[in-house]
Amino acid sequence: MKECMIKTKDLVKTFSSDGHDFNAVDHVNLEIYEEDFTVIMGRSGSGKSSLLYLMSGLDQMTSGDVFYGDLSLSSLNENKAARFRREEIGFVFQAVNLIPNLSLLDNITIAGFLTKRSRKDVEDEAHNLLSIMGLSNEKNRLPSMISGGQAQRAAIARSLINKPKVLFADEPTGSLNSSSTEVVLDTFSKINQELKKTIIMVTHDIKAAIRADRILFLKDGKVDGDIRLDCYHENDKINRENQVLEYLQAKGW
Repeated sequence: MKECMIKTKDLVKTFSSDGHDFNAVDHVNLEIYEEDFTVIMGRSGSGKSSLLYLMSGLDQMTSGDVFYGDLSLSSLNENKAARFRREEIGFVFQAVNLIPNLSLLDNITIAGFLTKRSRKDVEDEAHNLLSIMGLSNEKNRLPSMISGGQAQRAAIARSLINKPKVLFADEPTGSLNSSSTEVVLDTFSKINQELKKTIIMVTHDIKAAIRADRILFLKDGKVDGDIRLDCYHENDKINRENQVLEYLQAKGW
């Protein structure tokens, strides 16, 4: 039985629009389990990214709480929250946000230098991650000199430089072509299955969703059910895709 890593309690995020308040995340109670690959799906506007940002500590909740074990995110002051984000979580965005005038290696190491680790430790880990991502030969290139898929893999490496306990990803394949998408998804599967990292990903893409152990479905800011899949294997894509499509169609996706 996997241990619970993240727990939300009556989590709410409220926005105001045209003088009216609405809950993008509406009293969500859920548990995320250690080493799970969890995907969050739902129609546009269902609150997927808002929930992701709250769980990662990148946005402030209106009410409720997020717990990492006994650690309450709502109890952290600004400095402690920044340290938590820097040391405990990694985040991959749809826009890779690499610094354009730095090499891939420097883009990765600069995040590691924000911690108290030695320069050698950070550089060794950066070279290791570049190797895992298949980017060792591109380490000295600028972001403008590589493909979109390579840039996203470099961004994934950057998110892992501080050895986070959990990796968050918000539509990480949304701007990639089909071939680059497959390579990036293979990378996420490798991180989950071989590096044993907990992953939480928001996506609209069925091909991304089938990589998950568990799919959460959001509707109007609430969790409207979930489905658990067997461990991902390359030769089971078609069956998994049919299973996920059937589930999503039943949810009105």
